Amino acid sequence: MDDKFLQFKKECRQYMDYVSKVERLKDQLEQLQYKINGVHSTDFETTYKRVSRDEKSIIPEIEAKKELLNQLHEYEQKLKYIDDTIMKIPFPAYRVYVWEVLVMNKKYSELAEKYGYNQESFRKSVVSVMTDVLEAQDNIDE
Repeated sequence: MDDKFLQFKKECRQYMDYVSKVERLKDQLEQLQYKINGVHSTDFETTYKRVSRDEKSIIPEIEAKKELLNQLHEYEQKLKYIDDTIMKIPFPAYRVYVWEVLVMNKKYSELAEKYGYNQESFRKSVVSVMTDVLEAQDNIDE
């Protein structure tokens, strides 16, 4: 198999992991933003003791937010790359096949039976279509 295909397959296997990382990072960013904004419930018994935060105490949180945003952007770009590449497949049915094989990690034999194909020709077709898309994409990028 082609190296480009194998690399793309490896990325696709991580798709669901990327989705969960994006969700986790969004949650962390939301919590951090509340912390930066100073949003919290009021403890009326200690209100008189509260000291306002100075700018220096917020700087580490802003740096942490910047790092989380960078990570979020990285994972969103990986998801976009996978989605965009699959959407470049000219045949809608093959988009479904590629998604199920590469992202959902279903077996070629299972899908070939489901869609009424010979297992080996189904595998070759999926690999061939995906390799063509990846090569065309590389030619455009150059």
